[in-house]
Amino acid sequence: MQKTIYTFLTILCLSLSLFSCEKEEINSKTDADKYYVKYVVDSSTGYPQGSLNLVITTGNQQSQNYVIGSRSPWEHIIGPVNKEFKSTIYVTKGGPSDTRYWDTQLKLQIQIFVSKNDSPYVLKKSDNSVILRNSVQLDFTIDY
Repeated sequence: MQKTIYTFLTILCLSLSLFSCEKEEINSKTDADKYYVKYVVDSSTGYPQGSLNLVITTGNQQSQNYVIGSRSPWEHIIGPVNKEFKSTIYVTKGGPSDTRYWDTQLKLQIQIFVSKNDSPYVLKKSDNSVILRNSVQLDFTIDY
């Protein structure tokens, strides 16, 4: 009888010590994922004096405008943004300072990269066409 009580108490103590610790649960709703979006533009043309007009969406789903040189590589990072953020970049040829090059078209190449929770940036959408053109637009909605 005493041995049975001792065995029961031992099992009870072991059970309490093993099952009394609570595991920390990760609540994905309170620990929302944070995303960063990187826009990249590269262009080439025969005239160095031209410019590009860029319009991107920012973290507030508002537009932000930039003017860069037509042969200048450009990148810009925004964030943090949330899931379902729609990133958009629109690039058009601006006016060159020398009007004799006005009809020259560009090779415009644009990309959208996304980083989730400080992970490395991953290419999500690109338009690397080598066709000569005056404008290009790219959209990507974060859905992962």
